[in-house]
Amino acid sequence: MKYEFFNSPIHNIGCRATVDIKMNETVAIETFFIFNTKISKNYFKEYVWKGSLFGINGNLLINGLGSWCNHSDNKNLKLIMDDKEKKFVKFIALKDIKKGEELFNNYGVNWWKNRNQNNVLFNNNKKFKVRYHPQYHKLFK
Repeated sequence: MKYEFFNSPIHNIGCRATVDIKMNETVAIETFFIFNTKISKNYFKEYVWKGSLFGINGNLLINGLGSWCNHSDNKNLKLIMDDKEKKFVKFIALKDIKKGEELFNNYGVNWWKNRNQNNVLFNNNKKFKVRYHPQYHKLFK
């Protein structure tokens, strides 16, 4: 595995590279669960992805990076459906990532809009435009 979970200075639990990763390299291939919209909105709303982005009816709860990767507008990963059978999603590096560097995805405008969240500027040796949901702190303390 090319990443590990850690206590992120950006927000609570995050994921960081355990090895140097080159641009366009596969960082992880993850499985997922498909839930109908009602169940996912009630129980997993902070962690689900819209299945329609991948041509799937329902919402996805993606394991690993899909649930624990923090957000940045300056993301270093992209997410794609890995196969025609739609059993896996793949996280690909958008740029070279050094060992120990935090992995980021972009949650999308609607994630923030639906939660009325604002931008938070964080400086963690690099400047990232980061957004998060304050309820996470309550869930993991």
